Amino acid sequence: MYFIGALTMIFGMLYVSYLYHIPTSMFLNVQILLTILIIIVGVIIVTSGFKTFIQGFGAVFSAKYNISDEEREKAAGLFNLLAKAVIIASFINMFFRLIATMAYIEDAERLAHGLAVAFVSPIYGLLISLAVIMPAAYVLSKSRSK
Repeated sequence: MYFIGALTMIFGMLYVSYLYHIPTSMFLNVQILLTILIIIVGVIIVTSGFKTFIQGFGAVFSAKYNISDEEREKAAGLFNLLAKAVIIASFINMFFRLIATMAYIEDAERLAHGLAVAFVSPIYGLLISLAVIMPAAYVLSKSRSK
């Protein structure tokens, strides 16, 4: 069920881009995805939460992966922190892209493309946070071992 929700959001975004004739290449930006991935890894390193992340990830995606209630709480807290960090980082990334785009103030076509790509970063951040990380935190916080 978890994957169906995430895939629905992703296909919804692609459908909207098709509906409004937005080139898919504007939505598929590897640099933005790498930036968000680096932020996730950075938060995990800073919090020393690699083991907690792996345990939480395993508990969300595998019914056989059993962890204690305390470990579930720690993992849910880490996932909530990751959700917030991804959203904040995506908006910071957008601001840096907007600043960098101002270098093309004389070239209207490059300026327009740069502005459009800059606004994709918050979409990615919100999509990753709302479709992947926050549902994982919810599953961890609600599924206590009995």
